[in-house]
Amino acid sequence: MTFDLGRFVYNLDSSFQHGGAHALRAFIGRHLTADRWIIASDFNTATRGTGHDVYSFALYPISHQGLDPVRAALSQCFPRDFKHTGRLTSEQKRFFETETCFCFVFLVSRDSHFLRSDDRQADLIAVWDLFEKTLASIAGTGTPERYVRHVRKFYNEARKKNFSIYLLERVLILSLFNAYVTWKLAANTPIRIFSWFPDDDDMTNYCDGAFYAFTTLNFNWLWQTNRRGQLMPEIGMKNHASTDANLAALVDDLIRVPDFLSAVLSRWRVEDNKLFPPPGAKRPAIRRYMQLMRAWLNENDNLWVGNCRLQGEDLYTARVISARSPKRLLRYRERLTAR
Repeated sequence: MTFDLGRFVYNLDSSFQHGGAHALRAFIGRHLTADRWIIASDFNTATRGTGHDVYSFALYPISHQGLDPVRAALSQCFPRDFKHTGRLTSEQKRFFETETCFCFVFLVSRDSHFLRSDDRQADLIAVWDLFEKTLASIAGTGTPERYVRHVRKFYNEARKKNFSIYLLERVLILSLFNAYVTWKLAANTPIRIFSWFPDDDDMTNYCDGAFYAFTTLNFNWLWQTNRRGQLMPEIGMKNHASTDANLAALVDDLIRVPDFLSAVLSRWRVEDNKLFPPPGAKRPAIRRYMQLMRAWLNENDNLWVGNCRLQGEDLYTARVISARSPKRLLRYRERLTAR
């Protein structure tokens, strides 16, 4: 099995173009003065009792007023993360009406083994080959040396006996999704600078933040493939090793919305439309899961949810939409199709 970036992006795009692309352009059209954007992300992976991993991204437009208005709106509406939120407020339920952000959520089936099979040794050889090809492809192309070092360090880790191929899969799929949502944004509006603010996690911190190198390489590939010769926006990113308390507080504010989405949707079995709350959760805790899904998922043009499953060499992705009733769902589908 190989991690085919171009093929995966093509399949993601085939799904996103049916309704999601129009919704993103409409959102951007309501924020035309923004030339800076922040992409904040949170994830829920390998959680017991769930059948899929969740990768959530919030795209925040930053206008001439700067970051303060966005941060103030977030900190006021979401003073705590989801697991410490006892009940949802009316402001939280109506959050998407404020037009503060556009969100992507990717649900990835836990059965999707991108680089794993029943033969670990063969898988490791394939992983080493993937790293070697990556290093060869970026050599002499002007790729900053720090990114080359990240890839090489990851490769060296992959040569160790206890290396986790599953962790590598998650780093690669996260960097793919992060680069993809950034590309969909940059492809639809002029941007001077965008910044990535992911949650601190084993995926984003591994090998001194190799995730940022992979994401940058993926975005560069998307840009050069589609916009060769055009000036690329400036990329900003936080120092993953920073101990700055102010930066940590900023990240906490920015990832609140993705945190709520990842926490709730990790417990949702899409195929059966059933919610599986954490073990031992009491009724009030279960109620807030249902409230968030009803408030945020139903006919929300500022939220795109993709259900992803690897089949053979293809990452099949189906958009998930919902409404308060079958009749409203039918009308919503017709509206999406008509775009």
